[in-house]
Amino acid sequence: MLTTLSGMTRDADAARRKLVGVNTALTSLTDSWKLPNAPAVPDSVKKAAEDLMAKVKPVLATFENPAGGGRGGGGADPDGPFVPPPVTQKIARLTTTIDGYSSAPTLRQMADLNEASMQLQAGIAEVNRLWDEVPKLNKVMQDAGVPYFTVTLAGPAQPAGRGGN
Repeated sequence: MLTTLSGMTRDADAARRKLVGVNTALTSLTDSWKLPNAPAVPDSVKKAAEDLMAKVKPVLATFENPAGGGRGGGGADPDGPFVPPPVTQKIARLTTTIDGYSSAPTLRQMADLNEASMQLQAGIAEVNRLWDEVPKLNKVMQDAGVPYFTVTLAGPAQPAGRGGN
């Protein structure tokens, strides 16, 4: 189970880094359009970038606590509804729980592992879908004469076969 969780941690981190890279690149891009003396950007390009950003934000919550906090690690904020913890936190909690335990994992821990695994796989699928939208946005930008953007990923290199810029 610890070996499985270790692999899930790596997979979750790779997906999180991809998504953070897209979010950061899109934020920098749209912010640059608001600067004084920035070249004019067609509304269709702005809308395409905003649409992609709107898709990225909810998926980001799968892998990271929402910015601005409250009780983003899961729980009920007095000023808002319950916010489930991100899958990365679920994996870390489960790893910590079973790492120091000398018996076999409990049925509850196995169920938690299955739940986290399903959430992780769904999140990775969404990240890959969004990652594949980056070249489409760049094509819209290129067709409109607007310089395209690139996504920079920190950390280990991405597996071959998935390009986004």
